Amino acid sequence: MREFDLTIRRGEWYLIYLLGLLVGAGLGLMLWQLGIGAPSANLFTGAASGLAITLFASLFVEYLNPRLASLPAPLAYGAGFVFTFLSGFLGFLAVYALLTLADAAPALATSPWLFAATVGLLTYLIGFTLYLLVQQKNRRDALQKDLTQARLAMLEEQLNPHFLFNALNAVSATMYKDVDTADRAILKLASLLRKALDGSSLIPLQEELEHCRDLVWLHALQCEAKITLTYDIPDALEKLPVPKFSLELLVENALGHAMIPGRDLEIRVTFEKRPDGSVAIAVCDDGRGFESIKKGIGLTNLEKRLQLLLDGSLEIRRENGRSCFTIILKEPHAHTDRR
Repeated sequence: MREFDLTIRRGEWYLIYLLGLLVGAGLGLMLWQLGIGAPSANLFTGAASGLAITLFASLFVEYLNPRLASLPAPLAYGAGFVFTFLSGFLGFLAVYALLTLADAAPALATSPWLFAATVGLLTYLIGFTLYLLVQQKNRRDALQKDLTQARLAMLEEQLNPHFLFNALNAVSATMYKDVDTADRAILKLASLLRKALDGSSLIPLQEELEHCRDLVWLHALQCEAKITLTYDIPDALEKLPVPKFSLELLVENALGHAMIPGRDLEIRVTFEKRPDGSVAIAVCDDGRGFESIKKGIGLTNLEKRLQLLLDGSLEIRRENGRSCFTIILKEPHAHTDRR
């Protein structure tokens, strides 16, 4: 983060506009308490001035933000002072001029120019305080983002060898039996490796399921039984962002623990939009069930990544004695890469 970064989000500006209006109104009432002006006129003038000052400040910030980073520290602070002062100075003068034209300007104990200068200095003190608060918040957000990225990188590095070794075993088992099939297996393995090396933490659901299909195909090379993967993605969910390797991990879990020797296996992926707006993606199989399950590195890893990336969770349940793992995504928005 840049030292003099003044970036303020749109939603934060709305709060600042409201704060400016309230502070201006409060100062107007304070002047009335000191015996200057009438309460209603002071309240209106103060609120309008506070809003005008904040509008000028927002324009100056948008102009300054891309330019301050290249300035030496003294010049950057100097520019901040000048433009913050001008926000208060011009904001008050603009409102006072409009009220004068409407013959509704409040009576001032001094020159409007001197009063505007005082407002400008007060605006600088308030603006500098807000700047320190925003800068502290930006630093905290940047540190949190760096921490999240570091944790994600660590979690994903734990998964990459896991997928690689299983895929290599599938290729090795086929190499001397069927050259064409082995060649196709190498291409699918290359696709999985490209995905493992990709820096994206979130990928579209459709892409994740395509890699699940490749994984099932590679695993089926080592089995005599038939393995099928069934799913039907609603059009609205094709680009839904999901953590990389999330569904693959659950599919591979079924391949490793649900297979019954000599029996075919069907893995079903279903989708459900819940009343609370979340999306549930369930991976179920018709293989060996479980009485209880102990979360290993893979499932624990997945739970952490779901929480970090999408405030999601993982549910595990039994359906007629069969295992069913459900990913709950609480932020089903457009694809956003968080790395």
